[in-house]
Amino acid sequence: MRILRITPDRTGGTVVARFDLQLTDDVRLYGLTLRQAKNGHRSDVPNIHGRHVVTFTP
Repeated sequence: MRILRITPDRTGGTVVARFDLQLTDDVRLYGLTLRQAKNGHRSDVPNIHGRHVVTFTP
């Protein structure tokens, strides 16, 4: 697993950063969001027309 790009978010909300991730040589995920949560951090994935593109277990 490798982070391809990461950009800190300084808007002051719960978003800490936005990033792209390479899981394997063949699988890459773009436009993920890292958020501050009550018990740590949470990664959110993009959606298309309100439907998740990919999901992760907490």
